[in-house]
Amino acid sequence: MFAHGLALEMLAGLLAGDPSRHGKLLFAFSAVMAETEREDIRESTLEGRDADRKGRHGVRPSSSR
Repeated sequence: MFAHGLALEMLAGLLAGDPSRHGKLLFAFSAVMAETEREDIRESTLEGRDADRKGRHGVRPSSSR
């Protein structure tokens, strides 16, 4: 037992039961979303590095007022 009555349980081996089609679909969707988010973060990082090399440090675009 950990503080506040929380416990850590490690799962090993196959999960109990056969994953349903819906479970497989949800897992695949989650994997695609995680990959997309990772790619977005990577692109933002590369854009930030490029801007840094060009000397633009945190400059926001001017507003069109």
